[in-house]
Amino acid sequence: TSGLQSFNFENCSKGAVVNSRSEMQVFRASRPHGRYELDLSRPYDRTLVRMLYKTADRLNVPLDQTFRDITGINWSHPQKSSSGYQIPQSGKMFLTFAMDKVLEERTLQRFKDPGFLSLLQCHYELLRIKPDRSKMVALLAQWKRMDGLAEEQAIMIDALSKDFSLDYTQIFVLCQSRATSWNVIASLQSSLPPGNQLEAYMCRRLIPSSCDYVRM
Repeated sequence: TSGLQSFNFENCSKGAVVNSRSEMQVFRASRPHGRYELDLSRPYDRTLVRMLYKTADRLNVPLDQTFRDITGINWSHPQKSSSGYQIPQSGKMFLTFAMDKVLEERTLQRFKDPGFLSLLQCHYELLRIKPDRSKMVALLAQWKRMDGLAEEQAIMIDALSKDFSLDYTQIFVLCQSRATSWNVIASLQSSLPPGNQLEAYMCRRLIPSSCDYVRM
C-alpha cells in the first residue's frame, strides 16, 4: 500500500521534462510486455523493474516465464521482502517481459472454444486496473475539482484510458459536463469490457450531438 494520502495538481499540463531522455521507457500496466533497456543507476529504471516484478506477482506466474533474454549483467531474480524487491543500484540490463504464454494459458482455461474476442477479454481482465470503490470516489472527486480546467481534465482522461477498467456508471459521471463529454467517451471506449455491447451503446447515447457522434 502507498503512504501517499492526497495529491492535488493545477496548471501542470504544460512544460518540458527536466533532463529527459528520448529513450525513456514508460510503464503501462495494460501493456507491460516488450523489450526493456535499463540503467540501474537511475531510480526511475529501478522502479520500472519493480513494477514488472509486481505485475508478475499480481498475475501469479513464474518469473522465468515472463522475464526472458536477460543480458548486460549477471542477474538473478531478487527475493521479495517486507519493503519490496531489492534491486541493484548499478549496471545496465536488457530484458524481455513476455505475456504470450500466460495469455494463452489463461484464455484456454477460461474459454472452451477461444477466439480473438476471447483473447481480448482475457487480456482486459488480467491487465486492466479496476479501481477500488473508495479510490474511484477520490478520482471522481478530483475530476469534479478540475471542472473548467480543460487541459488538466484532458490529461486525466488520457491517463485513465491507458490502464483502467471502467464501466458505464463511472463514465456517466465523467460526462456530466457537456463540454468534455465527447472527449471522455472517445477516449474511454477502450476502458469498457470487450464484447459488452450494452455498455458501449449506453455510453454512445451520452454523446451530446449527432455531429459529435459522426466525429467519433
